[in-house]
Order: sequence, then structure tokens, then C-alpha cells
Amino acid sequence: MNTTPLALCLLEFRKTWKNFPVQHMLVFLEVARNDLEDRRWGVLDIAERLEIPQATASRIISDLGPRAIPTGSTEPVDLMETVASRSDHRKRIPVLTKRGRIFHEKLSRILEVRNANP
Repeated sequence: MNTTPLALCLLEFRKTWKNFPVQHMLVFLEVARNDLEDRRWGVLDIAERLEIPQATASRIISDLGPRAIPTGSTEPVDLMETVASRSDHRKRIPVLTKRGRIFHEKLSRILEVRNANP
């Protein structure tokens, strides 16, 4: 089976959330990049980079937060949270939670193996 790296990532997401939306995966990956590179982008910045409405980005970030429990799941997603910006406390910066960092590392390993064995 010739599966693309993006499809492999989506399959990994769907191990815990059966109907995990693709758009949620893209937001997760953009927030991970933002957080791991310490860029401190806000929700609006992420929405603009992904060319989606700010309200959609906000809802997805909330969906992936510590209190969101998707239908059919018994535990919260808990992949990211928002923190106040150091320079402007009205601005919220999405960052990975501990579980989000572990999950991102898992995705990175999947992609490394995939790239090593094309």
C-alpha cells in the first residue's frame, strides 16, 4: 500500500479519535510548528497561514484542548492549550500540551521511517 505521509498522520490521529477531521490535523501541525520554533503566533496568525477563518481556527484549537471530549471518546483530546502572550495579555498563543508534544514526536517518527523507506 502506497500511503502518503499526510495520510499516515491522519491514521495516527484516528487511532484515538475515530472521525478526526483533516482540518484539525492541519491546525495541530501548524500549532506544533509555531510552538516548537517558538514563533509565538496567535490564533489569527495561524488562521491566516492556513487560509481559514479565525473563528474556525479558534474552534479547532478548543476542540483539541484539555476539556474537549469528542463523541465516542472517554477522555479529552488534550493536544494543545492557549497561553497569554508575554507582550500582550489579550492575545492567546496556542501551544502543545505534554500529550501534544508526545503525539507530535510520534508523528515525526512515523514520517522519518516513511521518508527513510520510500
